[in-house]
Amino acid sequence: MLGRREILFGALGLTALGALPAQAADGNLLKRFGAPKTRVQGGTRSGRGKAQPEVLLSEEPALSATAQPDLFWYLSADYGLRVELSLTPVGGTEPLLHRVMKRGAAAGIHALSLKDVGVRLAEGQDHVFALTLVPDPTVRTADVSARGTLRFVPHAPFADARAAAAAGYWVDAFAMADPALRVALLEDVDLPRPADWLMNQAA
Repeated sequence: MLGRREILFGALGLTALGALPAQAADGNLLKRFGAPKTRVQGGTRSGRGKAQPEVLLSEEPALSATAQPDLFWYLSADYGLRVELSLTPVGGTEPLLHRVMKRGAAAGIHALSLKDVGVRLAEGQDHVFALTLVPDPTVRTADVSARGTLRFVPHAPFADARAAAAAGYWVDAFAMADPALRVALLEDVDLPRPADWLMNQAA
């Protein structure tokens, strides 16, 4: 019986065995280190027709080989109200980044370049990347948030996205991956909604 990953790749036309990304002995594309899971997503899987926020990070703290990576986030539907992005060192009180989009954002996957905004991760420090939907800025208990953790651990440049994933560097693997491999990586870390969105873009 075909699994979800094989079905997805078949829809992308990657039916040849050599076209499927290689998996580790444990069946994963991304190397795991056994660290506690820190990713928390907003809303429910069904979404009930409302915009649901997700940060595209691995469940464990996501490793980055550089201090100014690209970070990715996802909305399941168009959202016309206030959206906030923040990046805060774990244990810190002041965010390194706090970006407000008063007119909201469209459905889909979005990228944030830390290099473009002049923000650098501290080496070895965990940082919380958060995405928050704010229906009413005066009633913050109504916010819907998603967050995950990333960590800058320097590493020599990777040959490709597969090499980054095999070393456990989610941030670099996802940034370098082509659309098909991004689908597989998202599935690998239990992010099916953005994986489905990418599939629909390729259809």
